[in-house]
Amino acid sequence: MLLNEFSKYKTENEKKEFNKFGFYTGDIVVSGVSVGLPGTYRKVFDEDNFDAIISGMNLIETIPMREKEKMVDKNIISLDKRSDGSASYKEIKNSDEVIQLAARLGYFNIKDYGIDHDYGSVYNLAIAAGFEALKDAKIPLVIKYKETTTGTQMEDGYALPKEMQDRTGVVFSSVFTGIDSIAEEITHYYKDKFLRQPYEEFEKVYFFLMEKVQNEESKKAVSDWYFTMREKAKDIKPYQFKKNLLIDIANIGSSIFAQLIQAKGSNIHVSAACASATHAIGIAEDWIRTNHCDRVIVIGGEDAASDIQLDWIVTANGSGSAYTINSGLLAVSGAAYRSEGAAVDVEMGIVNGIVFFTRHLVIAGVSRVDNRFAKHSRQANFTSTHTVISTERAHPGAGGDFVTSHLGIIKCRG
Repeated sequence: MLLNEFSKYKTENEKKEFNKFGFYTGDIVVSGVSVGLPGTYRKVFDEDNFDAIISGMNLIETIPMREKEKMVDKNIISLDKRSDGSASYKEIKNSDEVIQLAARLGYFNIKDYGIDHDYGSVYNLAIAAGFEALKDAKIPLVIKYKETTTGTQMEDGYALPKEMQDRTGVVFSSVFTGIDSIAEEITHYYKDKFLRQPYEEFEKVYFFLMEKVQNEESKKAVSDWYFTMREKAKDIKPYQFKKNLLIDIANIGSSIFAQLIQAKGSNIHVSAACASATHAIGIAEDWIRTNHCDRVIVIGGEDAASDIQLDWIVTANGSGSAYTINSGLLAVSGAAYRSEGAAVDVEMGIVNGIVFFTRHLVIAGVSRVDNRFAKHSRQANFTSTHTVISTERAHPGAGGDFVTSHLGIIKCRG
């Protein structure tokens, strides 16, 4: 009897605490989803992306020779692991010894989404995934206006309806943000300083040598050098420091997207390696449960196999032997990619964007996927060829989130 009374007292106190802080204990539901995929011959956000995932379409390709040669040029000292369990360090000397496969992105232009500013590939992809997820959830974005210096109103992009803005949060998940932007900036600076600016001096040296050098073979070598330099220098514009550089390289993807759509709830950037999106989903659920938000948009992305990042990020993986040099793996199944040690190859082109909606909203469902992926349940899962993404939070450090896709999902309170 005393035990029953104590249990009743404990339950009543717990209910009081839940009511005191406004905790939400009902269902949270995914109500919209978008997905972008790699493949240099296709659109990142192609209409048949869901069908491609479910059918197990292979979107991994061989890396072009010019990119592999750039890796060799980095003087990599790699760990050579042998079948007998022994290992030693060795210098990578030819293109057959570097990473051979990657999931690289195809056509994508952020201007297709009405965004004029280039935030860098990672942010651009994540922003697009967010827009696609909102579209799939049938959540309308309305024209927003800003006041001009003359007091008139002019269009300034699209935003959430006003009644949704205050209680909408944003979580952005990514690891390698801003790398393209900082690499492009540094490259432009040094090309201008050491190639475009000295070009006139190169020209003087060339004509001087043409007058003085008698050997025809030497003249040809000098001419080849000069015309190669001229070709490289002709398209280089004078360098000017990019005033928005900090915005492009700082971890503020959540703030950028929130500002674009006027989402005025909480926002945060999450970076936890391969578990970034998993943690982001967990945070979104916590915000809904603790009544900080009625809806949360989770977006994210990676583009580690871009022309710029592949040169460094993929090469860095190669220095630790976290890759395969067997290009023949393209002929086998997705499971074999991973079992043969090709996980790094597979995980080079990633974008995800998830929108969580809550209580009074109508669930739009997942228009291009079987309805079982949008159940009114905390257990609702999205399954791709290689991974299972669950609204349940995974163990901290658990990898495998959205490894092959650019994904957007919407989750609701039931």
